[in-house]
Amino acid sequence: MPDPKDQITILLAEYQALRAEIQTRSGAQSTMMQLTITALGALAALSFTQYGDRRMLLLIPVISTILGLVWLDHAANISNIGDFIQQRLWPALGTASGAEGLPDYEATVRAYERTPGGFLRLFGLPPFLIFILVPIVSIVIAFDSSSQDWLFWTLVIVDLALLVDGLEAERVGQTPQYGGT
Repeated sequence: MPDPKDQITILLAEYQALRAEIQTRSGAQSTMMQLTITALGALAALSFTQYGDRRMLLLIPVISTILGLVWLDHAANISNIGDFIQQRLWPALGTASGAEGLPDYEATVRAYERTPGGFLRLFGLPPFLIFILVPIVSIVIAFDSSSQDWLFWTLVIVDLALLVDGLEAERVGQTPQYGGT
């Protein structure tokens, strides 16, 4: 059994590495949102110009859903890391230091998520609007286009398949577990 001071040093190093990974993943999530919003704006602007083609709106669900799935992967991993910190790392640090009942930020976050609307405000509404609602609206608007050829229907089918896959991934990904108890 390692010396308690060595255990504390190891556990704190692990904590710092995990918090750094959370920060990196949060930054990547922000980038996914920014890229999606930029792509949505550019495609919408090009679609509604005088010579634009509304079928270009069918690219929005493809881009939005793919970036949304990457965003969701980061969210699931951030949640898994937070669970690991709260359920494994923090108790081990308390035991090694002899200081049970250490302040636990992860417990505070989980308590906020359980408040009415807490989870929705943090994780549900913005991604839903950007990664799900806007693509659906773009498909509806594209149906109003004058030409519905094979390319149109191919993109509609791809878009709908990606949206269904994205909705299923979001449904499954809302309560990720790292495998612990």
